[in-house]
Amino acid sequence: MCMRIVSVVFLLAAVIGSVSAQTPEDRKGPCFRGKPLPKCEVFWITECAVLYRLDESGYDDWFKQLYYNWEIGYMVNRNEQNAIGGALLIVHDDMIEDTRIGIKFRYRYWLNHRVGLDVNPGLLFGGEYRESPGVQVSLAIMDQSMFGGNVIVEYYRYKGGANDFAWYAGLRFGSTLGIVAGIAIPVILVLIVASEMDMSGMSDFDLHW
Repeated sequence: MCMRIVSVVFLLAAVIGSVSAQTPEDRKGPCFRGKPLPKCEVFWITECAVLYRLDESGYDDWFKQLYYNWEIGYMVNRNEQNAIGGALLIVHDDMIEDTRIGIKFRYRYWLNHRVGLDVNPGLLFGGEYRESPGVQVSLAIMDQSMFGGNVIVEYYRYKGGANDFAWYAGLRFGSTLGIVAGIAIPVILVLIVASEMDMSGMSDFDLHW
């Protein structure tokens, strides 16, 4: 069953890749993969980031330090170096297994024809354990809008009244890779949880036996 799910994920990734590959290089927009002017006037944002908490969280388990960030949005190149736009985002962290949604302002400075520097402040809402809104600021550098590094700082207040600053660093995937990662990561999480439940069930059976 697990192998079938993984196969479907990679088949979908191949289809998405073949569709995006058909986009002409000189197309001005909307582009699926972001490029500066004169290649693109407007472009889509389809990104997924996987990060690790850098500061003290109070948990020893490395898995509890993981943080996932999905974004979908739209950007406009104002000139050959500056692009602005907005995005919707979903954030999940394994520290307290909390999921939130948010909105984000997007700014990209094109360092050259393929590398962009992103500075993106946003607000987060919802979640079972945190007050709304939380504040997230993301700094990323992306190569060809496909792959790069990402640092995220988040400030929030727990519903019990305590405040927290969290620092994360990791990898960000965009365009086709962003969609693939955005699909694959939830699938992998489901498989991990299912595996842990199976192992827990086996342990309980052994203890009962």
